[in-house]
Amino acid sequence: MTLLKWNLWALTFVVLVSCGGGGGGGGDSSPSNLEDNPEPELPQDLQTGIFTDAPVTGLRYEHGRITGYTDDGEFQYDANSSDPVCFYIGEVRLGCSVVGAIITPFDLSAPGQPAGLQSGYNITRLLNSLDVSDTPEISLSEETRRATGIITFAVSDAVFATDELVVDLVNRYAPEGVLLSREQASNLIADNADVQTAISNLNQVLNESVSGITIRWNGALTGPGVLAHI
Repeated sequence: MTLLKWNLWALTFVVLVSCGGGGGGGGDSSPSNLEDNPEPELPQDLQTGIFTDAPVTGLRYEHGRITGYTDDGEFQYDANSSDPVCFYIGEVRLGCSVVGAIITPFDLSAPGQPAGLQSGYNITRLLNSLDVSDTPEISLSEETRRATGIITFAVSDAVFATDELVVDLVNRYAPEGVLLSREQASNLIADNADVQTAISNLNQVLNESVSGITIRWNGALTGPGVLAHI
């Protein structure tokens, strides 16, 4: 009887050990226990772009973790990044754009807004007014790096000229103490092929938008005022 009991105990022990090992192995190989392996980030691909109205020196720029000041228009960007690049006079943001080799004032926009002709011309007016160089390029003084505040560029020529911060920047940093007119700014960028291409692209977008508008005469409106529905 003693030998029989011993054999039964040994057999039971072997069976229990075998079942325990099998259960543990199955649990480890279950797909629910596998760790997620996210795709690795693309390596940084640094490229040099140009900000041109004429090429500008002294604009601060931010592109993800890349920051600096433009030098003869040049700025650094990561071609593998989807982050926009934003340009500033000191802390005053001019606008942001998708990164690329060439960026002009007519590519910049406020957050959530498209680029526009009016804002582009006003940015051009301000940059050229603050130019302290006597060359075709634009140079901003180091003092402009202390500028702070918010400017809305997508406003009429007259409203922009009376903006308190614009007036203050011109009084402080413009060599002539005067904000250039739109006509003066247009003359300065007339020979810049990159700027003219950006303006042409915006005009094309505007024309396509206007061509999609239908105007219907409303005969019920007989009094003075607008006699059309758009």
